[in-house]
Amino acid sequence: MANVVLRRLNQLVTKRSSLQTYIKPVRRSSSNYQGYREPNYEPNRPFIQRLYHFNAAIMWCYIFWCFRHNWRELIGEKIWPQRSLWTDEELGVPSDEYD
Repeated sequence: MANVVLRRLNQLVTKRSSLQTYIKPVRRSSSNYQGYREPNYEPNRPFIQRLYHFNAAIMWCYIFWCFRHNWRELIGEKIWPQRSLWTDEELGVPSDEYD
């Protein structure tokens, strides 16, 4: 068995043209493409993906713009009023004697 394999290998190495007989053509069925878990592939998909990426870029620009211009809200420099100092009158709470 090993002798047959070595003889055939020797033939393949010496005759490169015989190698072409062993190459089988590959059937490419790209016209019937179905994406991953997508039974109905959309022909407009590249445009829709570019539209999604554009919208995502606009969203991130807005987020970074807000971070750039409202950075004090992120680090807490805004002084919040102390709730313990508010009176019932300021909060609109009726007094205890009101019945």
